[in-house]
Amino acid sequence: MDEEKLKALEAEKQQPLIGSNIWVLVPVVAIIMWGLQNIF
Repeated sequence: MDEEKLKALEAEKQQPLIGSNIWVLVPVVAIIMWGLQNIF
């Protein structure tokens, strides 16, 4: 019972991290691309 709860918690922790990382990377990449366009 406890092991199943731990596995469920670990799965819930991993999934949002992946999603939040994508939402952080998208604007960062956009800013970098925009900055490179202004340089060249």
